[in-house]
Amino acid sequence: MSENVKERIIHLEDLPGSFIIRLEDNFRKEWFTTLFKDGSKNLAKNVGISRSYVYHLKNGRHHFRLSLLKKIAEHGGIPLELVEKKVTEIISNRGGRIRIELPLQSSPEMASLIGHCFGDGSISTKKREFDYVNLDYARVLAVKELGRNVFKAEPTSEYQNKDGTYKIAFSSLIGEILGLFGATIGKKVETNLSVPDWIKNGDRNVKIAFLQALFDDDGSVLLSKNYAAKNVNLHFTRIESNDGAFVDYLNDIREMLLDLGIDSRKPYIARKYAVNGINRTVRGIYISDIANIAKFQKTIHFRQSEKKKRLDALLERFDKMPLDKGIRKVLVLGSGPIVIGQAAETCF
Repeated sequence: MSENVKERIIHLEDLPGSFIIRLEDNFRKEWFTTLFKDGSKNLAKNVGISRSYVYHLKNGRHHFRLSLLKKIAEHGGIPLELVEKKVTEIISNRGGRIRIELPLQSSPEMASLIGHCFGDGSISTKKREFDYVNLDYARVLAVKELGRNVFKAEPTSEYQNKDGTYKIAFSSLIGEILGLFGATIGKKVETNLSVPDWIKNGDRNVKIAFLQALFDDDGSVLLSKNYAAKNVNLHFTRIESNDGAFVDYLNDIREMLLDLGIDSRKPYIARKYAVNGINRTVRGIYISDIANIAKFQKTIHFRQSEKKKRLDALLERFDKMPLDKGIRKVLVLGSGPIVIGQAAETCF
């Protein structure tokens, strides 16, 4: 995709050929009546199926594998853009079905789902199911609601693991489509991640939705009663051989933050270690000064309850500092009276 892409649209022709497509009954019957003008035998021969199967398709006993539907549309001289308007259901041979309107379009909610795929979610290489695991059940419910809103789909499974985390799984159909929108497939620690262009170059709401999901899953707040340092940070682990792409990925995130007026530090190495002889690197970025942390609170913030409390506590501590001390002196005395609770509305 072009670097200038600001939206992503998935048409019927973009979907995997193995998907099963169900069409509106009236459209299907009228279409086959037109197709039969040259004879059902001719149709069957040209698309490579039996005449009996042609009649099963016409009568709705079988639905269309997309690869076959494309051949039939080409034979009948009808654009797939017209056919897609008559799609009522998409079914995966790996399991799952959804009733959605085509084409599928990028949106803040889709960006949030992609952010969760990059965070605590995953799409398996073989089954292509989309799984999401989190210790905070409210976050799991939020992802469940996103699945309903975007795909009109319910999880195929939902349960609590022995370690106390909660897990939901959506069908491979959802995983395949999320992949088309730029979600990573397979083990993230081994994958060269990159922010999809439609998110990186998208509008403000798209960027915020993606970053909220990412920080909710993988972000944290450094706050200690006995330690002066404070920041909002984001860390990931990747195998060392992918380090160049890893840094590029973190810089994409920094660029998106900067587009929202939030400055963050350059990617740094937090630690290195090895698993089964393969070196891994933990890298991160962080927002350390109060002005930018306050901008983060105003613009993105956390929805995860504990992280949200810690960020609010960090800024509340700053608000209670003596007026003539350190950073508060610079921000408050240098810019007019600022109270953190008001700063986000009036000054940042």
